[in-house]
Amino acid sequence: ASGPARAVILTAKCLGFDLILNYVDLFVGVVMILDFLILIAHDSVPSLDDIGFYLWVSRAFCTYLVNKYS
Repeated sequence: ASGPARAVILTAKCLGFDLILNYVDLFVGVVMILDFLILIAHDSVPSLDDIGFYLWVSRAFCTYLVNKYS
């Protein structure tokens, strides 16, 4: 996982909840599944789906999680 992705995992743990992590191999072609394409509007990973609210800029994940759940 990238540095920003690890920061999101640590932030979630500090807030007291677990993330559902889906690891994707970008070189296998699994990313072409429709549900995944909806989630990653700009073909970028990591992506965050918070009950229908989507983020795909990893630097914004921690700010969003802290503002919403702390």
